[in-house]
Amino acid sequence: MNSMATKRILVTGGNKGIGLAVCAKLLDEHPETLVLLGSRDTKRGQDAIKSLEESKASRTGRVSLVQVDVADKDSVVAAARLVATTYANDQTHPLYGIMNNAGIAHGTASELFQTNVYGAKFVVDAFLPLLDPEHGRIVNISSGAATMFVSACAPEAAKKLFTNPAISWEEISNVLEKVNSTPVASRADLSASLGLPPATQSMYEYGLSKACLTAYTLLLAKQYPKLVINACTPGFIETDLTLPFTANTGKSAKEMGMKSPEEGTVAPVRLMMDPTITTSGRYYGSDGLRSPLDRYRSPGDPEYEGDM
Repeated sequence: MNSMATKRILVTGGNKGIGLAVCAKLLDEHPETLVLLGSRDTKRGQDAIKSLEESKASRTGRVSLVQVDVADKDSVVAAARLVATTYANDQTHPLYGIMNNAGIAHGTASELFQTNVYGAKFVVDAFLPLLDPEHGRIVNISSGAATMFVSACAPEAAKKLFTNPAISWEEISNVLEKVNSTPVASRADLSASLGLPPATQSMYEYGLSKACLTAYTLLLAKQYPKLVINACTPGFIETDLTLPFTANTGKSAKEMGMKSPEEGTVAPVRLMMDPTITTSGRYYGSDGLRSPLDRYRSPGDPEYEGDM
């Protein structure tokens, strides 16, 4: 594929935080890109596009709004149909890349699973037919909480559920459904039976949702070997998702070691645009270097070179 051929990329949750910063970096550092900025709220999406274009003239005309609520399957299907219709006369495939960035860090187990895992699947299922089948890329924005969750699992459970390249969607959804349908007071027994961390672990549901998103990445990589499909953590970033942490601790974002949304774009943009990355089913740290699936690698540590 010509490196300067037009590359249209869908970024869900692109109206703020890391998603908005990713849109800006794609536009600024890769002149061949056109961005489809996914936003649940139309007005906020329009305001985000206005801010992007007004801050740099080179971005003007290269960003389009896609109204989409990833947690709502009907909304995702409608958005994909609109994109397909809009670019039906293009000489190339409508999309070069899909970046599953939309996510939440707080809420009920049902809300977390619906947005962070099922939402990503809704997007892939609906937009995959629009993706370049030979050169397309999918980037799933996971979290360091995923690897920390997996590292606290029993070894056999980690191997079977979260680092297994032969994982099935049924296995992923089964774990989510079991946890979601079990009352919080009874989750200790369930977690023990499944080999998961104690249900009292901080951000248990969030960590599980992101571990399942990374596992889903392995599944996609096996299903679509011609595509480049990987997951990453953007790092501990100061966004709406992390504001509750500062409120609960009484510390500032800087005191807690949070980075700016711009600093959180390193891994996502590299996975989407770096031509040297041709292998799928891997997980990358916030510094853009490959990391293991089952334990945390600190930014700046040597790049992981293992099998999984």
